[in-house]
Amino acid sequence: KEHIEENRPIGAEVTVVSASPVMINISVSLTADNTSNIQTTVENVLKDYLSGEAIKKEYISYAKIGSLILSISGVEDYTDLKVNSGTENIKIADGAVPVLESVVLK
Repeated sequence: KEHIEENRPIGAEVTVVSASPVMINISVSLTADNTSNIQTTVENVLKDYLSGEAIKKEYISYAKIGSLILSISGVEDYTDLKVNSGTENIKIADGAVPVLESVVLK
């Protein structure tokens, strides 16, 4: 708080609030060579996307999630991908951040 107060422009009033989470739930049917660690791998890849590239955008890309899943070693194909029970991009409001809540592999 002190750092912000010292560096803010004159006349500007600064308000600092925590970001509100937008829970992201993924379900997908996979065709994969090796399913032993696939759950953990999918979760890690999606967490990296949501905390990196996606946090800078106004939406979570449905197509990007599909692309990331296909890029995982051993995944041959997927069907029935649902992001928050739908098949479209998820809008992220100002002051909100995406958080991976669950990944269900069928």
